[in-house]
Amino acid sequence: MKHLPLILLLPVLLSGCLSFDSSRVPRGMRVATGDAVRDCRFLADVHGSSMFFGAMVDTGIATARRQAFAKARSLGANTLVWGNVSTLYGPTLVSANAYDCPVPAVTPAPAAPAAPAAPAAPAAPAASAG
Repeated sequence: MKHLPLILLLPVLLSGCLSFDSSRVPRGMRVATGDAVRDCRFLADVHGSSMFFGAMVDTGIATARRQAFAKARSLGANTLVWGNVSTLYGPTLVSANAYDCPVPAVTPAPAAPAAPAAPAAPAAPAASAG
């Protein structure tokens, strides 16, 4: 029983060793703003949640966003517009609107401009006859 405080603090202490990136976007998905989805088909409002909060809120947001991405993908979405994030009390919650957007065609990068010609060497001064 005297080790109970250590056991309860262990997840918080270990959270510093974990690296979670809440901005990571899975392959085949993208995040857009409301203006960028005008030509897209709205599919659904999706949600994600996590029991991590407080000192571990970054982990909670990343976990909740992964859930939202997974739900959106299962609906056939390729784009999310993030909505509310709730991190106050209890579970961390995120919401997003899921869209099926036309994938922009890949345009080839413009050809690199040709290297500029080397400057001409200065002309030698003319010898004067004299």
